Amino acid sequence: MALLLTTLVPASALAHALRIARPKLVGDKVVIEAYFADGTEAAKAKVEVLNAEKKVIASGDTDDKGRWRFPAPAPGKYMVEVNAGAGHRAGHPFNMPDLAEHSNAAENPPTPGTPATPPAKGDSISEGPGKEESTSAPWLKIAIGLTVIGACGGAFVLAMRLKRSGEAPR
Repeated sequence: MALLLTTLVPASALAHALRIARPKLVGDKVVIEAYFADGTEAAKAKVEVLNAEKKVIASGDTDDKGRWRFPAPAPGKYMVEVNAGAGHRAGHPFNMPDLAEHSNAAENPPTPGTPATPPAKGDSISEGPGKEESTSAPWLKIAIGLTVIGACGGAFVLAMRLKRSGEAPR
């Protein structure tokens, strides 16, 4: 029985996992936002930006809202790593565009059939979910899970009734 219980208990809990929103380019700065899975900001977390050679090119601490900004580096591939202490670490890759090309694209209006320039809040320079997407409740997955549980429970009850009705009286 104890062996069965150990298989049902997860090896690690992700309820307080550290996450990094897509890094954004705001003017000539890159903005990093670190937060926990429940949406709580990762205040005063240590941040490092590594280049392709794994050398630290910038470092600092997040503010009270879990944000940190640094001057945009040269075009290329980078990794931002955040350490909020107590084993809470996260990393997120991003590609730094050429600022001259980036500003030209923002100034020229899109042609029909091409997407509009992102809002002035900042252009995302990496892939992945944003904070709102990763901290919202996954209602569709919850509904599917509850439906599967209900169907399995209903099938079990039906099987037990059929079994009882098929038994001969003693």
